[in-house]
Amino acid sequence: MVRIDGQIVISLPVEEVFDFVADERNEPRYNARMRRAEKISQGPIGLGTRYRAEVMSMGRPIPMVIEFTGYERPRRLTSTTRMSSMDIGYTLTFEPVAEGTRMRWSGEVEPRGILKLMAPFVAWMGRRQELRIWTSLKGLLEGQGTSGSRGAKVSLILDTLSAVPIWVATPLVRPWHMRWGATCAEVTASGQRVDDVGAQAARKPPAG
Repeated sequence: MVRIDGQIVISLPVEEVFDFVADERNEPRYNARMRRAEKISQGPIGLGTRYRAEVMSMGRPIPMVIEFTGYERPRRLTSTTRMSSMDIGYTLTFEPVAEGTRMRWSGEVEPRGILKLMAPFVAWMGRRQELRIWTSLKGLLEGQGTSGSRGAKVSLILDTLSAVPIWVATPLVRPWHMRWGATCAEVTASGQRVDDVGAQAARKPPAG
């Protein structure tokens, strides 16, 4: 299992951030690779709400079904995402702070097949992709537009990897020092530096 955690501060009230995120139909606005998202359950958004979404990976559509397994407006949202290559459990929490809302994410990815052998690579890449996605959300909600270079969510990243031919994917499961000339400690330190930069940017108060 791969675990991915992070946080960001958005300068809006928790109710506004929660409601926007809880409506998965908004995600294509801040996830450039999500082609569509539709609500497939009846009634208002809440516990048990289900969405069908589709993202693009290596030029092909990847379908997924998202279901809310926990809904505590406006503080906590949990979900499961199911696709052919993996299952994902995801939790978002929303905390009021002086700058607006501190949103924390925590994801547990259960890959299948060869992806099980690529857990270190998946975790390393997933942290950065998640930060980019939620930074894009921050920019959208704060009226700063969206980033054209943002990545897709971890589900897209992992599904992309699953489509890589075995002869390409095999070197990725070697130890880090064999693949990129870095030790595991150096890779971990590098990841921490990136996460620290993202956290500092998230804490920075909005201009004006």
